[in-house]
Amino acid sequence: MKKTAAVSMMVAFLCAASPVWAHYLWVDPAAGPAVRFGEFEEGVVEKSPGRLDEMAGTKVSVADRIATTSLAADRIAITGAAGAQGVTAENLSVPVKDWRSSGLGMVKPFYHARWGAVGRPMMLDILPNSPTTATVVFKGQPLSKAKVLVHAPNGWTREEVADERGEIRFSMPWSGLYVLEVIHSEEDSGIYDGAAFERQRHRATLAVVQSGGPAATAPIPNSHHH
Repeated sequence: MKKTAAVSMMVAFLCAASPVWAHYLWVDPAAGPAVRFGEFEEGVVEKSPGRLDEMAGTKVSVADRIATTSLAADRIAITGAAGAQGVTAENLSVPVKDWRSSGLGMVKPFYHARWGAVGRPMMLDILPNSPTTATVVFKGQPLSKAKVLVHAPNGWTREEVADERGEIRFSMPWSGLYVLEVIHSEEDSGIYDGAAFERQRHRATLAVVQSGGPAATAPIPNSHHH
C-alpha cells in the first residue's frame, strides 16, 4: 500500500509540474506524420481519453488541403498523410481558461503547429527558411524580438531571439526531432463562447528533423541562451 501511495504521489507531482497552460501542439513526422499535445522537452505526451481530448477541434492541413483526422491513444492521427512534405495544425476553438493562479489571468488560448515549409499560413507561425534559420510571423507580419525555444531530442533547450525581421538562427547538435516553440500574447479582451477573457495567447511550434550528427541518447542540463 505504501508503494502504491508513493507512486500515486509521484504521478500527482508530475502532473502538477506539467500544467496544461504550458502544453502545446507539435507535429511528429515519424508518427505517420501525426500531431501530439504535451511538452516535447519534458517527454509529456497527452493521451485520449484524457487531456488530448481538449484538442479534438484541431484542424490539420497536409500541404494545402484540409485533412481528415481522428484522436488516437497518444496523437491526432491524420488520414492519408504518408509521404507528406508538410503539415500544419491549428486549434482556434479551445474555450477560455482561468489561469489566474498561474498569473496569466483569463485567457483565450490558440495553438499552432507546423512541419515543413509547405502548408497553410497560420496566425502565429514559424516558417523555415533553411535547415538552420526560420522566421516568426504573426498575422502575416514578421515578429521582431520573438523569443524562440529550441528543444532538442534529449531534453536540452536553448533560447534564440529573433532579429528585427523576425528571423532566428539555431543549431541542431544531435540527430533526431527538434521542436521550436514561441509564445505571443495580446492584451486584447473580449468574449468567446459566452466567457470573458482579458488576454489572447498564441503558442506555435515548428518541427525540424536533423538527419546528421551524433545520436542524442542522454538528457543533458538545459542551456537557455539569450
